[in-house]
Amino acid sequence: MTRETTYREKGRAVFLAAIMVVSMLAIGGAGLAGTAAAINEDAELEKDPIHYDRTDEAHDHDGITIDGPVIEIAFEESVDVDDTNFTVDLGEEDLDEVVYNTDNATIDEYEGQVLIDVGSHDDVDDQFYPRIGTVDIEDVGEYDVRFAGATVDADSDNQTVYQGTQIAIQDGDLDFTVAIENGDYTERASGESSEVVLFDSAGQSLDTYEISEIEGVDSVDDGTFTLRALGLEVTPDDLDIDENTNVTGVVDSNAVNRDLQVDLYDDDDDLVTTIDEELDGQGQAEYDLGQHEPGDYYVEVTDLRSGVTVTSDTISVEEVAVGELNFDPQTVEQNVGDVAEITVTFDGEAEDGYVQIGDEAEDGYEIILHVEDHEEEGEVTIRYNTWLAGQHTASDDPNESVAYAADDDQEVTIVNETPIEGFLLPEDAYETLAIFDHDDYDFWENDDYNETAIASALEDDPDDIGTLFLEERSTEGVSTWTAPEDVRDDITSADEPLDALDERLNENVTLRDDIAESQTGVDSDVAIHQIEASGIFGMLDAEDGNFTAVNEEIDENETFALRVRQTADSTPAFAERKVLNWTEMHDDVDVLLDEENNQLFLIYNIEDTETQLDDRAEAEEAYNVRFDVHSERLLAGEEDPEEEPETETVEAGLEIIEADGELEANVNVTAEDGQLIEGDTNIAPGNELNLRVRSTGDTRPGFSKTAEDLVVDADGEFVGEFDFSEQSVGDTYDASVRQTLFEYTASGEVVEAVDPDPATFEVSDLDAPAEIDVGESVTVSATITNTGELEGTQTVEWQLEGDVVASEEVTLDADEDTTVEFTATPDLDAGDYTHGIYTDDDSQTATLTVEEVETPTPTPTPTEEPTPTPTPTPTPEEPTPTPTPEETPGFGAIAALIALIAAGLLAYRRR
Repeated sequence: MTRETTYREKGRAVFLAAIMVVSMLAIGGAGLAGTAAAINEDAELEKDPIHYDRTDEAHDHDGITIDGPVIEIAFEESVDVDDTNFTVDLGEEDLDEVVYNTDNATIDEYEGQVLIDVGSHDDVDDQFYPRIGTVDIEDVGEYDVRFAGATVDADSDNQTVYQGTQIAIQDGDLDFTVAIENGDYTERASGESSEVVLFDSAGQSLDTYEISEIEGVDSVDDGTFTLRALGLEVTPDDLDIDENTNVTGVVDSNAVNRDLQVDLYDDDDDLVTTIDEELDGQGQAEYDLGQHEPGDYYVEVTDLRSGVTVTSDTISVEEVAVGELNFDPQTVEQNVGDVAEITVTFDGEAEDGYVQIGDEAEDGYEIILHVEDHEEEGEVTIRYNTWLAGQHTASDDPNESVAYAADDDQEVTIVNETPIEGFLLPEDAYETLAIFDHDDYDFWENDDYNETAIASALEDDPDDIGTLFLEERSTEGVSTWTAPEDVRDDITSADEPLDALDERLNENVTLRDDIAESQTGVDSDVAIHQIEASGIFGMLDAEDGNFTAVNEEIDENETFALRVRQTADSTPAFAERKVLNWTEMHDDVDVLLDEENNQLFLIYNIEDTETQLDDRAEAEEAYNVRFDVHSERLLAGEEDPEEEPETETVEAGLEIIEADGELEANVNVTAEDGQLIEGDTNIAPGNELNLRVRSTGDTRPGFSKTAEDLVVDADGEFVGEFDFSEQSVGDTYDASVRQTLFEYTASGEVVEAVDPDPATFEVSDLDAPAEIDVGESVTVSATITNTGELEGTQTVEWQLEGDVVASEEVTLDADEDTTVEFTATPDLDAGDYTHGIYTDDDSQTATLTVEEVETPTPTPTPTEEPTPTPTPTPTPEEPTPTPTPEETPGFGAIAALIALIAAGLLAYRRR
């Protein structure tokens, strides 16, 4: 991903291989000779030198116009220069020439400008790059050169620039000022000795900008330019790699066919390597910066035309040991009894090593394997059979091995395995260890494995540690599907049969117990049994996927059985029930194992069935499909492994039926094109058939028409379309079903065209209440049926006393019906009302009785008699004392004195 988008004014050259001295040529045409001139010792620059693309809109120097890449150096005053005064850091060869302003007495305003013609250099021809890093001016100093990736004219419209670009704006003269506006306002001035101003578009909005003259040439008109998004992004392929992996990635951009510079920097921001790339016609470029020492790096990509730069996220390069084995992933989960796939990667110089699963001391079981990467693919996948673990080794049966390489070209060898009387248990985690077979260990002794040394090294210093977690297994179910024989052929012959089957499930592979037996010699339909169970694939793997071998196993390793037996109800009295014999049918049964999804599929044609009675399953027979898991090793639980487990059983059905079908009752047509003859059948959806129409009787001229490859749909229906426009009313014919599992013929006739009956909406099954209380809501419903022969749309209404209470627009095909329902609370007084459901063609009504709600009479509350209040005894009044003349109520002598003093102070202040 891209970490940031910036414009970087680099103080370095794109190429640092050389320093060149540029030669100089006077614009006025005067050649320089003799002793080199020195620039004024006190000369100063107005601004840093600018590297830009000078267009023909720039001002002329005494009739000489320089177009293309230049470096402009603007001094604050007139200078006297020659070819020894400037050193340009370009990195390749010397520039061929320098074009500059000389001291010009008539045009003073040009005296301080020097132009270095970059475009004349062989490596810069008509391009902006290689970038100029610095210009060293004798006796003045060394200056970074600012790069402008685009040049716009101040008086030109509809110019486009990519966002993030430094823009050089020129208006045809020196010393000018412009305003740049897009809602925000910016002013920029060139300076007295410069013909350009710089505008940095990084961070500016994607918009159209107007350039207007403030100071300078009056004749310049306003110009515009539009910023567009370059969309430059850099995405490393991987942010965590080892030192043996190349630093690679992709650059994306909205622009196409543009040159890029891709740089790799270390975490000290030092340049490590650089390459050139080009965006293709899709705006994309891939880069490969090679392998690098361990450390942190980042990639910087520069669009050389605009100067826009983006930087990637940090890329961490890890050190790789001399040799190392690792698990990828470190944790593997599998159901007990199934096959676990453990992938080991080989890093560095490792080409072989050892892997241990389990720990005898902790688990009572372990196995040590030698793994070797013969193909130098960098990894080996071990298929570890948890069903066979600890039971026997390859020496017991050359066709069985507890562990082997998934790729036949790689090698996995058993060094040692602990035999166990029991079995691996679910809900247990087994540690896995890996180590590289390097010279520090003596893993080989007397032309054989040194098991002690290998086990010790794995325990003491493994390269990697992982975990194998065994989960509980389960038996989920069994189902019966059916399909045409040609669909079976398509599935089993596909490169990925499981994918081919999955694509056809519920299309032309149908979940159905009924299997049609052909009545014509065409292949019957096939039965497909889907078994959903985990923990059974180890035994299947041990038998190389041979379902029959597993199903017929009778020793202590017996795991499961699929029994397809005739039901008692479909077996004649006193006859033995038929049971399918998988051993005899082995060559005619396709088995698809789907370990990833814990399911397997058995596919066979009922014509290929064989039973223990040396006959086959036939029509009108029904069968019970039962899948049993009855292995102690698979069913015993962790809590009590010695307990006798119960058999797990799941069941489904299978019934063989005679293939049959028929055409619609009336196969008459009219003398028109597009006539349809329809039929239905019980054969599997996806079957194809032909429908032939051939003239009969005295029909002249005779005719024969065939609709071929008609497909039976999921509902068992098929339809053929015919052109009868050249036939006449009264012509007769037979319509016959051909080339399928059944035959059927019906007679028809070309009849007069009759206009179909229009849509008619009938109302039935009105459901409406008979009584409600005043203010109560009402819900009514009814069935609307289109009894006509055309589709129609009508407004169905609920009316009450002729007024519409509610309505709904209904569209129905011919013979289609639907139920409408309305709910409302009508404002009705007590009484009887007529209401119902109405269509344009029909109605059903009922009487609604609205009853007054009786208000209960309130029970009077008894009035309590007041309790008499006793008359209070009068209290004799005390006489009020009369004040003496010396006492003023509430105003003593001290208070009077204070008041007098306060009044005096107030009078004094008012003076």
